[in-house]
Amino acid sequence: MYKILSAMMMVAMLGAASTSVSPQGTVAGVQIMPGTGSVMNLTDVAVFQDWDPWGTTAITDILTAHSISYTIYGTADIGNVDLSNYDKVIFASQQSYDFYMALSANSAWLEAYIDNGGCVELHMATYDTYDPTGLVFAYGISVVHYPTIPAYDDVDRAVPGHEVFNVPNPVNDAELDNWSYSSHGYFSDYPAGATVLAVNVADTTPAMIEYRPAGGILAVIMPVEWAWALGYSCILENMLLYCGSATDVEESSGKLSGNAITIRPSVVNNSAVVSFSVPRDGFASIKVYDATGKVVDVLGGTFSAGSHEITWSPRVESGVYFLSIEGPGVSQTTKVIVER
Repeated sequence: MYKILSAMMMVAMLGAASTSVSPQGTVAGVQIMPGTGSVMNLTDVAVFQDWDPWGTTAITDILTAHSISYTIYGTADIGNVDLSNYDKVIFASQQSYDFYMALSANSAWLEAYIDNGGCVELHMATYDTYDPTGLVFAYGISVVHYPTIPAYDDVDRAVPGHEVFNVPNPVNDAELDNWSYSSHGYFSDYPAGATVLAVNVADTTPAMIEYRPAGGILAVIMPVEWAWALGYSCILENMLLYCGSATDVEESSGKLSGNAITIRPSVVNNSAVVSFSVPRDGFASIKVYDATGKVVDVLGGTFSAGSHEITWSPRVESGVYFLSIEGPGVSQTTKVIVER
């Protein structure tokens, strides 16, 4: 029997976890300060669930703690709600097979929202009896879920510098392990250009992915509500407050002109210095794209307004790449050549 089933009573006894901030940490050589707000200014969110995932109200508790309004919908509403009224749409973990069937059947509805700049969070972990293996979701995303394959209990970040592992709570690899289980499977199919954010250590299969065509979709097959309720990890709060879409970059009259990001030397071998400026305090990410547009590395951190330098040690093959900075009031890209 699934280990999570045997511990369900613990969730009921513990109730919802309180909002908290993990201790200060570091990423990519840059200090990460404890967060006090969201990456994106969310005001209205749609939450799709027929019942509280894993018996916990973690999602709505976190939204309430951050003064974010939400509306709860169920299976019957999938495909019928006008999502354009919402800043973000969340599909909770541990729902029924009918819920996943409806979500799969209405992929075009969800894609239309994302293609128009919408932000979606898809939690795919559920019970073995609701195994969604074989269903195809938005943009061709599909999973292989327990019990089709064994579950995993050791997950690592594939992109440690990503916002979802740093704001407002620094999250390390150890925090993603030993949730009984940490991952209920893996993503077997996902669109070209998607970024794998976390992997199952046993076989490096994807446990969390992000795809950003115009808006963005963050998909995870980890029981993140369960981990929050039992105090294993703060990753759920980070995910709920994050929105990987074009709206990450705030419109501002203070947006920088000129070269917001430069790199030296322009032809990189083992390491390079990335220089950049941000017009005001906040989290900035520097993503490295290959020639196909796939994200191959991410640097990031919370920076004060002004000029900064960080060291980049490429973990890529020889070729042409593009470094793009996105942060408060700044968005710019520069080309770099890597020669091995």
